[in-house]
Amino acid sequence: MITSITTMPNPVAPGNMLTVTVNAFHPLGNTLHYVWLTSNGWNVTGYGATATVTPPMTYNAYGYITVTVSDDYNESVNATIGVETTSLNIASPLLNSAILDDNGTDVALFWDAVPNAVAYNIYHNTNATGTYNKVATTNNTNYDITNLFRTSSHYFVITSVDANGNESGYSNALKAIPVKKYTYGSGGTFPIGIALDAYNNVWVANTGSNTVTKLMVS
Repeated sequence: MITSITTMPNPVAPGNMLTVTVNAFHPLGNTLHYVWLTSNGWNVTGYGATATVTPPMTYNAYGYITVTVSDDYNESVNATIGVETTSLNIASPLLNSAILDDNGTDVALFWDAVPNAVAYNIYHNTNATGTYNKVATTNNTNYDITNLFRTSSHYFVITSVDANGNESGYSNALKAIPVKKYTYGSGGTFPIGIALDAYNNVWVANTGSNTVTKLMVS
């Protein structure tokens, strides 16, 4: 009679070993024999009432471990337990900003890093809704896209990718916002530093010049 069959741990990380143990007894105390079988590419090695199992190198993999327990008279019983590998749910990034240059053709994207991400895919669309097309992949948390059509609207989303190629859902969508630059001459000594006026315009001193530039987000 088989009283229990257990695994430790379950689920298990891909490629890591787990242990399966069966508890069985014979009412007459006869010697018991154990045969272990598995499915779906799970490698099992049985040693009596205990077996070691090595799962495939993939996330979200599921299999079955079966043990048949018999005595010397070929009377047998069996038990099956399901086993699985862990699920790596990769989070979506947070897209912080998408800023067009003053020509309206180049955009700088910035987003937050995501744990377990090894790469990020960048998608673009000219509408807020509809199909986004992948335009780039990067390992960084920022990316510059060039040669966009000046007269079009530009929307971007980002996805995270883990080491096994699993891709997250889309990040929040951002429309690329142009930054208009206005440069003004300044008499006398060179201006220095950066300042914010009462209208939230940013004024930046131009190095080595007696001019200042006003940055206004439109």
